[in-house]
Amino acid sequence: NRFKGFQGFRDVSERLTVLAPLAIPFPYFRPAIELNQWWVAAVIGRWVQANRFHDPVVISFLPTPFIQRVIDGLDPEAVFYYCANDMAGGSPGASRLQAHEDAFLARADAVWCISHALETRARRLNSRVRVVSAGVDLAKFLAPRSGEQIPADLAAIPLPRVGYVGTIGHVFDHGLICAAAQALPAVHFVLIGPISVEVSALRALPNVHFLGPKPHDMIPACIDACDVMLIPYARNRFTESVYAC
Repeated sequence: NRFKGFQGFRDVSERLTVLAPLAIPFPYFRPAIELNQWWVAAVIGRWVQANRFHDPVVISFLPTPFIQRVIDGLDPEAVFYYCANDMAGGSPGASRLQAHEDAFLARADAVWCISHALETRARRLNSRVRVVSAGVDLAKFLAPRSGEQIPADLAAIPLPRVGYVGTIGHVFDHGLICAAAQALPAVHFVLIGPISVEVSALRALPNVHFLGPKPHDMIPACIDACDVMLIPYARNRFTESVYAC
């Protein structure tokens, strides 16, 4: 993305410009933070000057030290934190983010949370908190249904089908699906989405099928082709506050 536009900038539309900056991938290493902040601030500063931009409003999904330093350099009119996940609870390595997120929650002019569990935690540090849950393109999911829309690889799987759409990662309860597939050998479990963890135990089961990622426009037909849909998340701090799209 860095090379799609001048110094990482590219115009997506008349009123939307995207910056994909180069950055050193060590979010808590002080020298990396200093270098990243200097470089990104310089790139943004040149763009701001060229476009006579001023009084920015910042909306950030990330509370990392690097991002907070960049925001400080922008001297924003207002700062909003869109708290979409319990990032510090996402993995053992992410726990060090907690102190930085708490500081960001406290400084933000307002906080938008994607779930009520996140709202409860955010209110301990900021009184200006609102829940903004995930949206959906209703027209797409309420469109007339047709068996011809079902992808061929899914249509080839016998009924009944139990489906899942989403990333097959560390929050996906592999043990649950293994146990269910073994207990119900006549039921076919269809898993649609990218894989980011080891899944050999599931691949060994004849009634578990991995179809990989599908285009978003195809998801309504995939859901409609299944008899039951699951959100088989493991129970932990991260998933207690997630809003499953």
